[in-house]
Amino acid sequence: MRRALGALFFAVHFVGASAAGASHAAPVTSAAGSDDKDSVVISNPGGEEPGQEVPRRGRRGGGQAPPGHVVTNYHVRGGLDGEFCLYTTTVRREAPITGAEEFDNRSLRGFAAEQGMPMCDSGVDAVPARVAQAFVRTVPLPAPRPHIAPDGTNITGLPAYLETNGTLIHQVAPTDTPLGAITVEARGAYWVDWGDGTPEAGPFAFEGEAYPSGRIFHTYRYKGSYTVTVRQDWTATWRLGSDGGTIDGLQTEASIPLEVGELQAVIR
Repeated sequence: MRRALGALFFAVHFVGASAAGASHAAPVTSAAGSDDKDSVVISNPGGEEPGQEVPRRGRRGGGQAPPGHVVTNYHVRGGLDGEFCLYTTTVRREAPITGAEEFDNRSLRGFAAEQGMPMCDSGVDAVPARVAQAFVRTVPLPAPRPHIAPDGTNITGLPAYLETNGTLIHQVAPTDTPLGAITVEARGAYWVDWGDGTPEAGPFAFEGEAYPSGRIFHTYRYKGSYTVTVRQDWTATWRLGSDGGTIDGLQTEASIPLEVGELQAVIR
């Protein structure tokens, strides 16, 4: 599913006019009172079908909508849980549905069916923050590649220098979403669990390096076999049109084994 999610963003505003599509229409905010007959949005309360005339509530409570075509627009919504769903709005416009639009509409519905994408529970929710949240959680973030020289071993009483071999900044190229192109920059910091029961160390907003320049190190008191876990906490800053924000709670991690021995003095 995740490999296909990127395809959802390439064209998510398709128009269809089939009765089956209209039957799934989700409630949307009405634009009643608008004088622009190409942008009268209805909530599809009576299951109106494409091509039907729909009552129009004017500013003073009267009137019929001018003749036109009622079409169903399909969209993809990204939820806060990072999952996607399909929803519809219904709009009146003068121009009839075109063959190309019908094809695109069927394509999106078919793609949603193949991916097991459900219909959304309720109305339009494609606000920038939700779209950004859903998109960012599909972005693969770099994981650290920890190493302790030499060859994952160390001696008690001597500092073990951790090399993180990661990256602290990850930028995502502008990507199309239902609301336009989104840009994302994620910044990370490291936390280290040395595996010997001592408190987790961090955050380190710099890379760990080998001796003697490294600044992330730990001294073990006892010999034994340990598992060193490096977690990287990420904060993503996104920009979508005139909107923007940050998303926390993103993590990557990796672990390595470490053998710690001890030196014994030999008296002759």
